[in-house]
Formats: sequence, structure tokens, C-alpha cells
Amino acid sequence: MVQTTNIPVVIAHFGNQPEYLKYALEAAARWNQDVIFIGDDGNKNAWANHWSISGVTIPKWVEFENSYIKLSNYPEHYEKAILFRLFVMDYWLQTAAVNGAFLIDSDVVTFADYTQEVYPLIKNEYQAGFMTPKNPGHPLWMSSPHFSFWTPEAAAELTDFCIRAYREDEWLNLLKTTYQEMASQRIGGGICDMTLIYAWSQNRTDVANFSSVLNGATFDHGISLAGNYLDNEYVQRFGLKQLTFRDGIPYGYNQVTQEYIRFWGIHCLGGSKWLMKRFLSPRWRHFYLWETGLRKARFRLRNRFR
Repeated sequence: MVQTTNIPVVIAHFGNQPEYLKYALEAAARWNQDVIFIGDDGNKNAWANHWSISGVTIPKWVEFENSYIKLSNYPEHYEKAILFRLFVMDYWLQTAAVNGAFLIDSDVVTFADYTQEVYPLIKNEYQAGFMTPKNPGHPLWMSSPHFSFWTPEAAAELTDFCIRAYREDEWLNLLKTTYQEMASQRIGGGICDMTLIYAWSQNRTDVANFSSVLNGATFDHGISLAGNYLDNEYVQRFGLKQLTFRDGIPYGYNQVTQEYIRFWGIHCLGGSKWLMKRFLSPRWRHFYLWETGLRKARFRLRNRFR
């Protein structure tokens, strides 16, 4: 195994302390040496290694808010919260004296030591990395940071771009046109953090794509999605990726390469967060699909006899 300087793992979550946050932190710490939780006074007891943004003024975020225009159908407080995380990550990286960090969502279950397994694949040529499915050809620009890597330089360049994107007519007009095209094709969402990351990363050669298969492994774009980098890439059952656990590590069958691919982590997005507790259990993780099937069967029966 390649030895390298330890890279911290960061989870940022603000305002509350849901149960699934605890599972994300615990799973990350099972595999990784340094897990930092960036939160606020509302969740200061969630993790020992806690860094609070309460009372902290982030100048670049203030600058961004002065330029920001809402171009989505997300609630504004939600959209600003996910954009705020990018600026918090940038601010933390500039003050933490680290060469880089992995950022994961608070609904991710970790199954890898990212320093030992992921960082050696990117350290010599990439300044950032995130989840970018193959562009389907419509205006949905999507690069998700739910599993991402950032150097201080890349994080600073991204937040600089976010500010410019709402200030410069060339970029702002493009964002408005993209939003209008998405609305006309009834594509939900709009301009958000994923859009800005995607736009920033185009034509860069120093950005890794963790949704693709790298050295026989990948990261999950969403447990309820058959696609990862490509559409319908992995076998599903009961609306979830069908995972096989070997020595506590999840593998999914890739229908394109026709082989089992190791997953560094599972993204339990949306209504799938209840699975996080199951995946942390060495016994119950093997039965998550059967439990899902039973839940769906009970739901159908209840609706049938109403």
C-alpha cells in the first residue's frame, strides 16, 4: 500500500444534528485518521473534532451574496446552504495549513481510507476531483461535490469563479440561458453548486472524475441510481444498486465493463438515508435489499386495501 501524508476528511453540515450525520462521521472515522466536522453552534456536540463557523465572517461569501441571483426552483435557503459549503471549505483550507482535503456529504457511508486508496491515484496531476456523470447532451450541467477532493488553490479558484459567474455578463447570460433551457425541457433544479463546479472545471486537465472507474474502483453517485458515470451502468434491484459485500467492502456489477467494481463509499441520498445504519452493521448490511423489497411490498399492500 502506498504510504503518503495523511489527507483529512471533511464533513460540513449546518443548523441541525440529524441521526444520519452521526453515521456519516462514524463511517468516515472507521477508515480515515483525521475526520473534521465543520458545523456551527447548532451541532457543536456532534463530533469531537468540530470547527464552528458561528460568528465567523467569510469575506468571499459576503462578496458572493452581493452578486448572487436566484436561478433555480430550489428553496433559496437550501440553495444558499449548499453554495455556502464551497466557500466554507475554501476558507477552512486557507487557514488549516493542509495541502488538500476530501469533502464528503453528510449522507455518505465511507468504505475506504481515502489517503491510501484514492489520493495516490490523483496526487501527481490533479488539483481537484468530484463526481461528474457523462453529459447526456441536454443542459443539465452536473458535477457533484458529495465526494470531492480540493487543494487550497483549487478551492480558491472555484469560489473566485462563483463570484465572477454572477458578475460578468458573459457568464451570467449563459447561466440564465441554461436555466431557461432546463425549464423549457422540464428538467428540475436549475443553477446550483453542481452547475458552477461543472462550468468551472470545463477544459481543465487537473480535475479527476470520481464517478468513473479508477484502478478498479469508484464512488457511488447515488444508491438509488443505476447510473454512475454512464446511464444504467450498475445492476439494480428494488430501485437500489445491488451491492455485494466482501470482507466488509461493497462491490457492484458494472454492466459496461462486465466486472465487479469496488466502491469507496455509498451515497444514501434523499429517502435512502435509513440505509446508512444498515451499511454500518456487519450483519444487516447483507440484507438491505431484502428489507427494501419487504418495505415496498408492505407499502403496496397498504395502498391496495385502503
